[in-house]
Amino acid sequence: MSATEINFVPGSIVRKGTRRLVVVDCEGFDAVIARELGTTKVVRVLVRYLSADSNPKSQVFVPPDLVTVDAAEWGAVVERFTKLKPLIDATTRRNLSDVKAVAESLRVTPCTIYRWIEKYQKAGRLSVFLRKPRSDCGEKRLSEPQEAIIQKAIETKYLTAEKPDVETVIEEVRLLCSLNQVKKPHDNTVRNRINEISERTKIAKRRSKKIAAEIFEPIRGHFPGADYPLAVVQIDHTPMDVIVVDEHDRLPIDRPYLTIVIDVFSRMIIGFAIYLEKPSAFTTGLAISHAVLPKEEWLRELDVNVEWPCWGKMRKIHLDNAREFRGTVVGRACEEYDITVEHRPKGQPRYGGHVERGFRTFMRRAHRLKGTTFSNVAEKQEYDAEGRAILTRKELERWFTIYIAKYYPHKFHRGIKNTPMAKYWEGIHGSENQIGIGLPARMADPHAFMLEFLPFESRTVQEYGVVLNWIYYYDDALRPWIKSKDPNNSKEARKFLVRFNPRDMREIYFLDPVSKTFITIPYRDRSHPPVSLWEVLAAERKLREKGYKNVNEALLFEALLEMRDIEEEAERKTKKARRAKEKREQQPVMPTRIRKSPLASALAPPNSMAALAETQEDDDNEVVSPAVGIVEADIDE
Repeated sequence: MSATEINFVPGSIVRKGTRRLVVVDCEGFDAVIARELGTTKVVRVLVRYLSADSNPKSQVFVPPDLVTVDAAEWGAVVERFTKLKPLIDATTRRNLSDVKAVAESLRVTPCTIYRWIEKYQKAGRLSVFLRKPRSDCGEKRLSEPQEAIIQKAIETKYLTAEKPDVETVIEEVRLLCSLNQVKKPHDNTVRNRINEISERTKIAKRRSKKIAAEIFEPIRGHFPGADYPLAVVQIDHTPMDVIVVDEHDRLPIDRPYLTIVIDVFSRMIIGFAIYLEKPSAFTTGLAISHAVLPKEEWLRELDVNVEWPCWGKMRKIHLDNAREFRGTVVGRACEEYDITVEHRPKGQPRYGGHVERGFRTFMRRAHRLKGTTFSNVAEKQEYDAEGRAILTRKELERWFTIYIAKYYPHKFHRGIKNTPMAKYWEGIHGSENQIGIGLPARMADPHAFMLEFLPFESRTVQEYGVVLNWIYYYDDALRPWIKSKDPNNSKEARKFLVRFNPRDMREIYFLDPVSKTFITIPYRDRSHPPVSLWEVLAAERKLREKGYKNVNEALLFEALLEMRDIEEEAERKTKKARRAKEKREQQPVMPTRIRKSPLASALAPPNSMAALAETQEDDDNEVVSPAVGIVEADIDE
């Protein structure tokens, strides 16, 4: 069983409290039929009350935080997993010849291949393929001149239209080494360097880019790979065609941005985000988290009573050439969970048709709201969008939730010749023409999953705690790490990974090196008010403009309070001031609760997520009960 997911595939072991159950079948979107281990009793259990099996034998891998892994090493992990994936995904018994072929390509034994597959199936994360540190880690096998000569020989002799063989490159390396009086590397080293070049690069350089594109980017009559739910999703952003107002005075602010995650197979909207700031890696990560994580708590906090049975890890994300996935924590987090990110080819808009048509459908519906800006000036004419605006961002979020969870899923869709909900049901549970994939796995720790998509920094721990953006944070959990030294260099201070929520800087999340878990660290000075990262950076700029060369925490919060006083005076006069205040005080509900310290609850602004009750009523005390009409199986079967 995966250490990061709760699987509902028949045969999986799950827990309900202290009881261990084996999944027999799934019932609808919200329950499974399971048998208690050691008995013949078959029961029905709601999936939201199930957790991952805590058997210590299944917890064989503690993953590192992704940002601590070197980029080149991570690239090698991805390459290794790409070659192993056909064996991992095999639905029948693996052919020994296939295993030997992969082992030969990776230069390992077949036993190692089987061991890697077993480790991945237990952990469910690519980071199991990270190599263990060597005793000579960091030492280069070849000198820089040797590496430079090999690369030059490959570029000038191998990656050319004449398509020479490998021996030509080896001869060139020998010649250049002799001329430059450099020790000749082994021939196999040169061959290994050539093998590291991707097939696409080889074909593009030795034949043509057009041929490479035809081989690696085939154009098909339908969207490739979208054959079942969560196989392919599309993500995109757009400004909504409606003006929102502030919570306090109901005065117009601006058009918010909408990010949606749409399942290509069923056209179900599996996640979305509505924010006042422009799309970024942070907002994109939250939209992905919203799509992957269960929606029950989130819907309860919005006070929307509807079944939205969409959760689980998607296999592929398809999007335009957005920067927020390139070289960011979002892109690496997707790689860690084996979520392929595929960018839309430039100049080929047909690849993004599903999400674009979805936006048109949703915006047409938004044109019925008061305060709509319509699609263009001609359509808007003399309509006073700002004067007639009535919805706050929170109310618009609730309206959109009801629309895409209650109305849209049950409306006939011409593209799939069915309703999105019915199509999604068929993909999960099967139909006469298709085998269902079963209930998707749930993330065992939603909090940890969402933290993977939050921004991060590396910081030392001093006697005063951790400093991030001129703000001091402290908790007794930091005591063991005060002034600790780098394990690999005793002359340098050790740096630790901290993650943070840019909207709420009251606390940070410190990665404990021993437990490999994140610990919530609050403000050191608990009298400080909640602030966002954007406010902190704006205050720092203002202090620099006033001539302050050294910024400290006291000056920073003094500037913040002055800026807020100015905003209070200007809020009735300018939309910019109202927008800033709204972003600060009316925080959107997160995809899942971030574990808060007691400080966060004490300082929570009105209507914030932290002010909500931490306990929830168990609305189904009889969760585990005998399933009517189910024949109890013999335990020996």
